[in-house]
Parts: sequence; C-alpha cells; structure tokens
Amino acid sequence: MGKVDARNISFNFIEKDKDMLYDYCELQVFFSGVQVGQMDFRVDHDDSYLIIGRFDIKPEYRNMGIGQLFYKELGRIHGQNYPGHAISRTFENPIAEYSFRKAVSLGWIDDSTLDEGNIDRITNKERKELWTDLRQKLPEQYRGPEVWAKSKRLLRQRR
Repeated sequence: MGKVDARNISFNFIEKDKDMLYDYCELQVFFSGVQVGQMDFRVDHDDSYLIIGRFDIKPEYRNMGIGQLFYKELGRIHGQNYPGHAISRTFENPIAEYSFRKAVSLGWIDDSTLDEGNIDRITNKERKELWTDLRQKLPEQYRGPEVWAKSKRLLRQRR
C-alpha cells in the first residue's frame, strides 16, 4: 500500500493524568476510523521538556506516511499547549529518527528539537548502515550525525 490520504487520518489527544511533576499524555491516530497507532509522552513543566515515550504504528500501516502525520500533529499540540518546552526523544531505529528529522525539516516541529543533548539512540551495526542511506535524503542542515550510534541519555529522562 502507498501513502495514505491525510483526509482519512484523524487524531485523538488525551491528557491522561497529572501529578506534581508531569502531565501524562497520549496521542492516538486513526485511519478510516480504525486506531492504527499511538504515542505516549509526558510533559515536565519544571524543566520544560516534552519527553516522547512509546510511539508505535501497527506493522501493516507502516511506511505509508502515518508517522509523518503523527509528528505534524505532535508539532501542532506542542506549539499550542506546550510552547517553550524542548522535545526529548529516544530513537530505536534510524527510520524513526529519519521520520522525526523530516518533520522538523518540513517545519512541523521546531528546529531546536534537534539538539543532540535531547536525543538518545539505541543501536546495532545494521542500523548504522541504514542511517547512512536515510540521512542523505534530508536537507543538509537536518541530517544529524554521520554515524548512527548510541548517544548519552539525558539525565532528566532517568527520573
């Protein structure tokens, strides 16, 4: 299946819980009325961070552009509800990071989110080679590091 028609995509933003430190949120994505993915994130108002946790799209709906639309919607929510909060993200594979960087290059998410101090990577050798190919598809200023390798985790994420 090719790219989805954005008119068939809808989102549901849920503020699940709030405590003294964080807002816990979920962003669900629907394709033709069927939930096909979700993203969990928490908002740390003390340190002004939006920390993306789990981000999953059902396997049969991957590589259809839904991840890009997810990030576009996250950018809208971020700007509307959490301006001034940096976005922190752990990437489990180069495709996820490519999708995020592409969303930034399209202006859907603020450029400041590409600060390497806010990015962590979980890696293996095969993924490093895939990253070399993917990063060439991005405009130069959005490519990130040449080698896709494990990076330092933010201390804020260890709380």
